[in-house]
Amino acid sequence: MNQTAPLQQEPQFYHAETGSLIGNDLSGYLRSKPSRPALNDNYLIKRFLMYPPKSCQTIFAGIRYIPPGHRYELDGAGRLTAMSRYWYPTHIKERRFRSEQDLITEFLSHYEKAVERTLQGGKKIGSHLSGGLDSGSVSFLAAGILKAQQRELTTFTSTEYFDTGERKNKFGNEAHYAAMTARSQPNIRPLYFNCPDISLLQATQLGVRVLADVPHGMGNLYWLFEIAEYAKEHGFDVVLNGQTGNATVSWKGTRWKDHARALAKEFWPPRFNLEKSLADARQIPGHFRPNAPERQVLNRDFLSRFTVGDLLRQDSDELDKELWGMKKFQIELLRPRHNPLPLFWHKLSAHYGTQYLDPTADVDLTAFCLSVPESYYAKNGGRNLIRTAMAGKMPDEVVFNRKKGLQSSDIRERWLREKKELLDLLNDRERTAKAAEYLDLKFLVRLAENMESIDYSWFGSISRAVGLIMLTEEYLS
Repeated sequence: MNQTAPLQQEPQFYHAETGSLIGNDLSGYLRSKPSRPALNDNYLIKRFLMYPPKSCQTIFAGIRYIPPGHRYELDGAGRLTAMSRYWYPTHIKERRFRSEQDLITEFLSHYEKAVERTLQGGKKIGSHLSGGLDSGSVSFLAAGILKAQQRELTTFTSTEYFDTGERKNKFGNEAHYAAMTARSQPNIRPLYFNCPDISLLQATQLGVRVLADVPHGMGNLYWLFEIAEYAKEHGFDVVLNGQTGNATVSWKGTRWKDHARALAKEFWPPRFNLEKSLADARQIPGHFRPNAPERQVLNRDFLSRFTVGDLLRQDSDELDKELWGMKKFQIELLRPRHNPLPLFWHKLSAHYGTQYLDPTADVDLTAFCLSVPESYYAKNGGRNLIRTAMAGKMPDEVVFNRKKGLQSSDIRERWLREKKELLDLLNDRERTAKAAEYLDLKFLVRLAENMESIDYSWFGSISRAVGLIMLTEEYLS
């Protein structure tokens, strides 16, 4: 019997119709086939209109991946014959701790062991370090373990090249807070990457080749690849991150009023016409632009082929009937049904030959974090567990900072630098011929022409649209 890990999985792709297992290298598999794949239209509407798509589909029609936390059986020909869930985060019960000190001591023990497991076998260790608490606490604890071994930890921090100040109560340049965390351990060697010469178009092209997808964070690929290239060139064999931390170690907590509001929505849901065309719907739950779907980068003809019901229809899972109560929100943020984030890190690892590992997704640590009462997380404005555990260890200015970092905060300025090349791409009928079946290219040209004044949030849509153009070139031409 084979199985996928509960959270930190190595992907196993398969053909939905035949059950034939493809393995973990989807990009290599597609390149090896003489025929060109078709795109998965249903996945596309979800990828552009919702986040995250609650499905184990891929962007290619008929190709899926086995969900996290599942056992599966193969026949002699390597075809998938059975699949069932074995990991149920819903079965983990909240505990009562004798004292807050007992809770914090046990939490730190689990967290340090999780970090230690990711360091085993690593000869040269690096860690992503933002200005926040997830990668910050991972880096702090990893440095402490390595310090006892008289070893160094190198941290990698993405910073802005163009000064943007603050936007929406978020800080764009994470170097200030990251440097504070780095100074809290004497064996941290901090490195900062502002990527002055990286082309967004080139990074996007590399992204679709490596990932065989149009992931949500397309606008972050330029600095992720820059750091990955550096790590490879300088012999780092393990690089840590804290990607899952906001669902485990730094979970914000659910307040009773939030829970009551969610229950009200379940019993008195908003009324949506599920049969209404996506091209005509004015409000769509989970939609990036709920009040103006006609302004989406997808073209009207493509949208008109789908209804609101098509968009909201998701894969079923045995967890669905068990997801209720105060823990529902934390478990859903873990994405136990479908988790594209480990797929991204696995593909990055395979391409660069460096292991990218996330201690905050450790299954034992996750189980402990799910056992902590929601009321404790929600105390003192939220994220109480990590703040209490790290107070007096990491710098207080980092631990108690309420502002969030804004990744790729200078993406407008970076796209402006490539405005001519972007417009050339969007106006190239040959290169965009296949993508034009899905995208509203005229609208995208208007966005590009006016990018000095459009809302910052549009740049994610632009990045995904460029990714789709390049993916159709790479795999469908």
